[in-house]
Amino acid sequence: MASRTTLALLAGAALARGAAPPCPAPSTGAYTKHNITLADPYLVVSVIPYGATVTNVYVKGADGAVRDVILGFEDAEGYCNDPQHPYFGATVGRVANRIRNGTFTLRGTTYHLEKTEKGYDNLHSGPMGFDRQVFNLDASPSRLVWTHSVPEGHDGFPGGMKVTVTMSVFKTAAGAAAFQIETAAAEVTEATLFNPTFHGYFNLDGFRGAETVEEHVMHLPDAEQYVKVDGHLIPTGELGTAAADAWMDFRAPAALGAKLRRYAADLPTGYDTAFLASQASVTSARAGLRMDVAHDRASLQIYTSGYLNGTIPKKTTQGRGGYEQYAGVTFEPQWLPDAINHPEWWGFTNSTVVEDGGAARYAVTYAFSHV
Repeated sequence: MASRTTLALLAGAALARGAAPPCPAPSTGAYTKHNITLADPYLVVSVIPYGATVTNVYVKGADGAVRDVILGFEDAEGYCNDPQHPYFGATVGRVANRIRNGTFTLRGTTYHLEKTEKGYDNLHSGPMGFDRQVFNLDASPSRLVWTHSVPEGHDGFPGGMKVTVTMSVFKTAAGAAAFQIETAAAEVTEATLFNPTFHGYFNLDGFRGAETVEEHVMHLPDAEQYVKVDGHLIPTGELGTAAADAWMDFRAPAALGAKLRRYAADLPTGYDTAFLASQASVTSARAGLRMDVAHDRASLQIYTSGYLNGTIPKKTTQGRGGYEQYAGVTFEPQWLPDAINHPEWWGFTNSTVVEDGGAARYAVTYAFSHV
């Protein structure tokens, strides 16, 4: 009889190769929006089953105007069929970010994943990751619970698991409107990797008066270090420091655009960087809005949407035209990217491994307040 690992590898070979699966028909309900709502302070979050994807986040600015502060597609089918597939608002997994050469070794077995970025690495687990799956839903007015059973060998990874994504809204003790995402793995059938994230692109202006986040002020108060990468954005194993590299220093609040312009030679396509930050904030003076990010892992991947180029139309809630370069910024909580291939990091940050029969749960909160 074939071993569990052998079966997983065979299943992975079948599932993880080739293009993404066909898009589900609208009649399946995969693109139906489900809302969770907070009345005071005002917050409405819309999510579809496809990829447990957040399509809209409506908040009120200091002027009382409602803004949709997350990038996405007007037609929800775009989350599946748009060829650029920028992971707008998606639940990403089972492993977010890049794995060098699409290869890793776990418990003596080497696994080969599909190389999804020009043959250099595996990005966000491949063409059939969580962002391409239709989740089941249990809903209430203030909470959405999404579940999906991941079969053994899916996308080439060992083991299967049950994934639960719980999204909720609530008022914080400080009076902010908070949106929380908890992502959990359980019923793990074999030692495997689990490092999911939320890939929402935020623009607190809601595209009212500005087309980019360059005027947004970002603060990473405890981000003393960041992950250095090569020309293909794959970690080298080195950690840079904010003290040595001024373009990576947000220990004091700084406007994103000022950094992007001053250090253009070092940031030719903006930020796509894992900062070792336990918290973050971003502020729009134009909207009178601040968003605070709190999470429970080692890093935040900050991506300033440097590869958007205006060809994806904005949602009608955000005006006309397309999403230009630097239209949004992501705050993606995760263990350090490609951690499985960097044992030198395991001493100070949790690895991404979940054992056979084990479980893991991670949370991130995005809290909106007026300034």
